[in-house]
Amino acid sequence: MPSKSLLVFMLLALAVPASAQIVAFNEPFDNNGAGWTFVAPVTPGGGVSEWAIGPATAGGGVSFGNPDPGIDASASAANGVAGVVIGGDAAQVVHSLDYLTSPVIDTTSLSVVLVEFQRWLNSDYFVLGGTLYMSNQIEVFDGTAWQILWGPAPESSTGGIYEAAWSLQSYDATAYSN
Repeated sequence: MPSKSLLVFMLLALAVPASAQIVAFNEPFDNNGAGWTFVAPVTPGGGVSEWAIGPATAGGGVSFGNPDPGIDASASAANGVAGVVIGGDAAQVVHSLDYLTSPVIDTTSLSVVLVEFQRWLNSDYFVLGGTLYMSNQIEVFDGTAWQILWGPAPESSTGGIYEAAWSLQSYDATAYSN
């Protein structure tokens, strides 16, 4: 099944107390200085994560969706993104989930917690014979377990996500603050 590169996060900002907005974590993805972790899929013989942090690179989208952008969504010259096969297409083999995980962010002192980022996503979502070919999720850790903020239902109802521009995404994670 065709799969398109997935450029998901450009900026992650958390927190909005009642008095004023406080940015608890801001990630421009200039490099991986913040310590994001890449968890590879479990496949026979081992796996390699397709997630990367690096400069935005135009390309991909040949067999599905739209190409990756050549520039990030920020006004800075850093041009950094996190994505799956930046400037290319994700592998077209079935494997377990591949994760990009942020460093721990302490949100205990915040009254409102928002996860906000810019997204440029092209992703198929096919189920053929019970096999899921692409799943996209945004999860947060509540101190005990991972909780889904978004996915997989939104993309399953449309058959896929086909974006040709950056769009701001915002999710309320206040209930999971820890």
